[in-house]
Amino acid sequence: MGEFRAIRWEEITVPAGRFRALRIFHYGWGYTMEYWYAPKVKNFVRMERYGRWLRDNGLVEELMWFRSGNNEEGVK
Repeated sequence: MGEFRAIRWEEITVPAGRFRALRIFHYGWGYTMEYWYAPKVKNFVRMERYGRWLRDNGLVEELMWFRSGNNEEGVK
């Protein structure tokens, strides 16, 4: 299962826009993950995964767009 740690609040920019997000660090047996959770989106806006189970140097996922009420933000 590993260990989770909330690191700090940060401003992060992804294709969907700029967000205030909580940076969360997770490490377990053979892998490391970092998440940025944005309350405005109620989800992660960025995830980074590293470890021996990945074939390359890692994997990064970012939120491309989201819709909040009548507003749509991000890459079209």
